[in-house]
Amino acid sequence: LHYPEDEKVFDLQYEYLFGKDLYVKPIVRESQLSQTCYLPSDAWIHLWTGSEFDGGEITVDAPIGYPPVFYRKQSPYRTLFEDIYKKYGKGG
Repeated sequence: LHYPEDEKVFDLQYEYLFGKDLYVKPIVRESQLSQTCYLPSDAWIHLWTGSEFDGGEITVDAPIGYPPVFYRKQSPYRTLFEDIYKKYGKGG
C-alpha cells in the first residue's frame, strides 16, 4: 500500500510494514543468525545498529533477540526508535 510503484514488494511473503514507518522481517528458521531483506526505496535505519540503508536487497546480522527491524529515517516516530536503539541496540 505504501510503495505501489515498487513491484518487488507485491511478492514479498515473509516481511511486512507495520504502518508506513516500521519494517520487520521475522526469523523463521531455528539457529538463523543473519537475514536477507528487501527494503523499498527510502531511507531506512536498522533499529539495532543505527546503520542507514537506501533500499534494495541487503543482508544483516540477526542474532537471537535482534530480528531485522528498520524504521524510516523521516518517520515522525524517529525519536522513539532512536531511544530504543540507545537502550537496547548494539551501539547503546
